[in-house]
Amino acid sequence: MTSSTVPDRAAKWQHGDMTTASPGDLSVVFRSLPRRFREAHGDASGHPVPAATNELDERLAEAGQLLATSKDPVALADAVAAVPPDEWNDATLARLREIALDLGRLLRQISADGPSDDDDDR
Repeated sequence: MTSSTVPDRAAKWQHGDMTTASPGDLSVVFRSLPRRFREAHGDASGHPVPAATNELDERLAEAGQLLATSKDPVALADAVAAVPPDEWNDATLARLREIALDLGRLLRQISADGPSDDDDDR
């Protein structure tokens, strides 16, 4: 996978449309994160984990604190889905949207920093 193919496959939430995302959209972001990470990191066995992975982990931990759950993406998605729409705190929802944007940025960075197709030829 080359970094030039990432924007073609990038989800709507990766391009800054999360500022008006519903809690349901956020749930999808968290639930799809493991798959999106695998796609971004590629088959990187034998390659170091990109530095952006640490920042991604920090963002997940912050989301877990906001939602009183673990940093596991599925647990985060379930926690978001469990909050009735009329019970969201505006500040919490806004911060979760910012975290979702950060996750998209970090996934793009991980993809760009990961091994290129040329690395397999060595």
